[in-house]
Amino acid sequence: MGMSTSGFVVVRLDALGAEEREHSAQSAIDWLTSERVIAPLAESLWRRPDLNFGSWGPDVEWAKAAAQPLPDAWQSSPGEEVDVSADRDMVSASGNSEDFTCPQCSTAIGSGDPLGKLIEQWMEHGEPVATCVSCGWASPLGDWPSHYPPALVGGPTITFYRWPEFDPDFVARLVTQLGGRCRTFWTHI
Repeated sequence: MGMSTSGFVVVRLDALGAEEREHSAQSAIDWLTSERVIAPLAESLWRRPDLNFGSWGPDVEWAKAAAQPLPDAWQSSPGEEVDVSADRDMVSASGNSEDFTCPQCSTAIGSGDPLGKLIEQWMEHGEPVATCVSCGWASPLGDWPSHYPPALVGGPTITFYRWPEFDPDFVARLVTQLGGRCRTFWTHI
């Protein structure tokens, strides 16, 4: 039986060069460490070297990122690893992915061939505008609704593994630190 885990993902969708992505990621790291929400993994409250998904872990003020009141199960146990990547890459909700759906008529862009072509275009040439085949509504693919996106392309990306629900104000401040146009979602791997 395999192990699975969940993660809260924040990804910047703007087309940025490598230097801009590094700066954006460092801005978020600087803010998260100054708030004492995360620390380098070796100095963090997370001590499971056999389960490393990232190089950061929860610091002493990790709970201020969480929605309050903090559920009892989380009172004595902090969130776990945090991965910060400045790479431009494809990210998804993985095991709990849902199709993008048109906000006008609810037609889905399925996870098969049409979506694959759009993601390939995004990786190679920039974010495509996707048009609904039923009603003609059009928008950049990253703006198409989905609580659990099947695929997005961007960077930097910050993933908090096995953390409780996040406080919306904390998420808004984190998005401000990353700058630009961001999406947030939960993933299950």
